[in-house]
Parts: sequence; C-alpha cells; structure tokens
Amino acid sequence: MERIDVNYIKKGIIDTYIAFGVFFLIVSSISLISDINIGFDTRLFGGDWENVFFFIQGIGFVFFGLNIRNKNYFFEKDEKEIRYFLTNNKKVQHIEISSIESIKINTNTIIIISNASKDEIKLDLKFFNYDELKRIKSIFEEIKTGINK
Repeated sequence: MERIDVNYIKKGIIDTYIAFGVFFLIVSSISLISDINIGFDTRLFGGDWENVFFFIQGIGFVFFGLNIRNKNYFFEKDEKEIRYFLTNNKKVQHIEISSIESIKINTNTIIIISNASKDEIKLDLKFFNYDELKRIKSIFEEIKTGINK
C-alpha cells in the first residue's frame, strides 16, 4: 500500500496563523479587561469596540489555522483500489482498479473513465507539490500500462 499525504499549505504558515490568533486573543483580552474595569465606551465611533473586533479576529485566525491543520488530504493505492481525499471532495473517494477503462494524464489533472458506469472522474492536482505530483502520475502510469496489456 502506497500513501501520499498532501500538504498544500506548509506547516509553518499554519502555525503562524495560529500564533497570530493566540497573540490577538491575549492582547485583546487584556485590553478588553482594562476597558471593562475603566468603563466600556459603547459609542460606535471613538468607543472601545476595536478590542472586541480584535478579539473576534483572533478567534478567526485560530479557527482558520486549526481547520487547515486538521484536514488530511491524501492519495492511497493498494492492489485492488485507489482511495483519495482531495480539496474538492467532501469524503474519501474509492476507485476499483479493475473497473478502470482508460486513464488520461494531463499536466495538473488526471481523467479516469470507469468501466462499469462510464463515469468520468477528474482528479484536480493543482495544489500538489512537484514531488507529490510526480509520484501520483507515476502510479497512474503503472496502472495505465497494466490496463493496456
């Protein structure tokens, strides 16, 4: 079984989003607490609302970073089937190798035509790194040569 984990956003960028979010949360929490102790000015312009928006922004950054970190995109092949979870899928997709009729490999896409239902499955590979893209294309080249025999 060969598995390729896809990281279309580098881990350092994700950690930076989370770090900025935590920083915004800490600074805005301190400012909000001091504003509440002094007396919160509720005027829209010139009031103390910037700290509330700063707090919401921190929550957004942390949520966005954690959301990206927890998405595990992958491409996996064993003897009988191909499993993948890519950016445009809602759940893990399965393709049986025995049901593949033809494969068309382009620069950033792979088009698979299924034997059973004549469905055309399009794999969009534009978010992959070059090494991952080469590995996936080589897997499909092997399958393609196996089909043509």
